[in-house]
Amino acid sequence: MGASVAAQLCRSGHTVTVWNRTTEKARPLQALGARIASSAEEAMSASHVVISLLSNCDHVSALLTSRADVLGGGDLINLTTSTPAQVSLLASAARQTGMGFLHGVIEGYPADIGAAEAVILLGGDEGPWQRHQELLRSIAGQSTYMGDSPAAPCVLDTALAGCLVQGAHAAFLESTAFATRAGVDVDTLRAYLPMALEALKRDMVRSLDAIAAQDFLNTQANLYTYARSFATFKNTVESTGCTAHVLEGCLRRTQSAIAAGDGELGFVGLVRH
Repeated sequence: MGASVAAQLCRSGHTVTVWNRTTEKARPLQALGARIASSAEEAMSASHVVISLLSNCDHVSALLTSRADVLGGGDLINLTTSTPAQVSLLASAARQTGMGFLHGVIEGYPADIGAAEAVILLGGDEGPWQRHQELLRSIAGQSTYMGDSPAAPCVLDTALAGCLVQGAHAAFLESTAFATRAGVDVDTLRAYLPMALEALKRDMVRSLDAIAAQDFLNTQANLYTYARSFATFKNTVESTGCTAHVLEGCLRRTQSAIAAGDGELGFVGLVRH
């Protein structure tokens, strides 16, 4: 991802200095006009804005702490995958050096970098956003500032990209494995997929409304009903020799909610557990 971002910045006409712990990995960027720094200090002191994209946030924190003397006055934009707790600590460390701080989450893959529809969610100091939003939108056209919480992009990324999108994709692949083994072909699944996605979207919007109103009752079906359904679905999938990990998890969570006394609640009542 770091190479894709640096390459896009070069193509957009920015002056770019790059550093990688393995220098040879940075060599292809020279052909695009990037200068390769011999050290992290050299790279970080070469510009008024530093973009960090390392393998983990601990490496960023270590560099920031050990090179604080060369960083004062610039801005740090951290695009390294991080937890909310890590980002909060990194933001504090950056500000102690006198740097402005933004944390961003790239919602996509290296091939998406530079696209008008690509997204980076950012949070932290507003000053760096105002100064560098044009630069950030050259990396991802839909770069968006969420506000002054540097951890907010991590939370939203975990909730939507992690739990929802990737979780739903995993469930879809499990369901597809079952359906195709049971005799339903891919073209049939493709034809009915929009109907299922529309139902999912409708249910999620209704759930958000219910959570906002703290109204977890549903006269149509309660968690006892869903537990029986999950058990039936799980047994059906497993009868074909397929795994039912997602359904097993759903069943366990529903049974846990029932055991806690919430069996009469609707499906949205699972948010309490």
